[in-house]
Amino acid sequence: MRYLLEKGWIVTPFSTQIGTILIKGSKISHIFTEDEQLPAIDEKQRINCRGKYILPGIIDPHVHLRDLNQIHKETIESGTQAAISNGITSIIAMPNTSPPLNCIETIKKYTRKIRQTAHCNVGIYAKLPSVSQNLREYCRHLKKLGVFGIKIYPGDNPEIINWEPLVRIWEDNKEEFNEYIDDQDRLLVKIQNYVDNLYSETQFAQQIHGWEELFMETAKSHLHLLFHADVPLDSQVREIRFKTFDAIHKSSLVAHSTNYNKLQELLHIFFIFKILNSNQSFLCPPITFCHVSSMQAIQLIEKLRKDLPHIKITIEITPHHTYLSQKIELPYSSHGKVLPPLRLEEDNLYIQHLLHSHNLSQFYYGSDHAPHSEKEKAKNFLLTPSGFPSLDVYSKYILSKYFENEWDLRHFTFYSSYNPARIYHIKKRGLIYPGYFADLIIFEKVPVYSLNKEDFKSTSPICPYPLNNIQVLISDVFLNGKNLLESKGTFIARSYNWKPTH
Repeated sequence: MRYLLEKGWIVTPFSTQIGTILIKGSKISHIFTEDEQLPAIDEKQRINCRGKYILPGIIDPHVHLRDLNQIHKETIESGTQAAISNGITSIIAMPNTSPPLNCIETIKKYTRKIRQTAHCNVGIYAKLPSVSQNLREYCRHLKKLGVFGIKIYPGDNPEIINWEPLVRIWEDNKEEFNEYIDDQDRLLVKIQNYVDNLYSETQFAQQIHGWEELFMETAKSHLHLLFHADVPLDSQVREIRFKTFDAIHKSSLVAHSTNYNKLQELLHIFFIFKILNSNQSFLCPPITFCHVSSMQAIQLIEKLRKDLPHIKITIEITPHHTYLSQKIELPYSSHGKVLPPLRLEEDNLYIQHLLHSHNLSQFYYGSDHAPHSEKEKAKNFLLTPSGFPSLDVYSKYILSKYFENEWDLRHFTFYSSYNPARIYHIKKRGLIYPGYFADLIIFEKVPVYSLNKEDFKSTSPICPYPLNNIQVLISDVFLNGKNLLESKGTFIARSYNWKPTH
């Protein structure tokens, strides 16, 4: 099948120009400049893109597709329908399903279901294995299956990795250290002094032995390690803290952000870097800090990664931590409950300024699409699960923000398409270039309108994003060279040795 996408604004991270794209089969065959003569092709295969924008299909490396025992929240089919309808052509699914993706048989079952029901390309992460499985063999199996990496949640598998040093740093210093989150030099000195007084080098090495083994085995199998940065605290402690802060602030979202405060995120980041610095001779995989929520956390990662130039360390930014704050007004505050929590408007503005003025190689967008049923999100705030869906609004909402603020769309394609493909080795996707897969989103800027939740494809209609002031109308989405109505997704595996053009 051939298509000719005529005379649209072709946007890549490196240029914006009027041109025409010829698609042959699943790939981009040629890109014609504005003045080049176009080939003869059937009228039904020509798409007039004049006045429209053509961008690489969005790659979203952070999506909770649920399914299995959670079909009331989302299914692979409904989640990928929401994705492809909004120009998100490839996603990587998170492993905290029910049952979790922490054994090879469950991972194979999930992969089969992806192949049968997905409407866009889907890859997966795994969780740490159950205690009965050998870590080395587990990682080798994950590599064979094409799994992208292992996601580490706070408190995961204490039989494999020891969380006690992190919890102890927090418990002994939470009041004092909280004063220094904006003075990171002093904060780092205080944390380091505390750890040095608590453990000798030999003692600390014993405490983190499991972590070092994890880093080495994932590196040997070319897996990525992803971290949700937080301190694993007991649920009863969390409940007491929330009720205390809610009584003080009279706002559930502010109390939630104070309960899971910025210091906990910073201490987790420090702890991981402390392990990495403790023995720079051991192998280390690429590392991502997911959904980084505050300017202080970004600044700390940027500061500490300079001492480890040999390790690939990346930062994932979500749309909600870029545009939504804890002051957002919602009919139910529980609809805005997410982990990490929504932060301050100053954090939003910092992230916006950072990402919308530069192409920074260590950052990318991930939606953290995390659907729950309306019934679940209508519960008391404490009982409400964290997370909300975003695939039905992600592209239209952010692109409208770009138009509203007159930001350069090249930055959007860099963080939403090119960089995810480069970081996670998703072969020949994320860029408009001859020989790459024809994964494309075509849209135009239109007068302001409002999105209708009834049109959402996701199982969950919960949405804390403002649905008005939308200025983007998607006309076509191509996946593997096929238009939306005829497209079918597939399972995608990590391409270990592939490097992108440019």
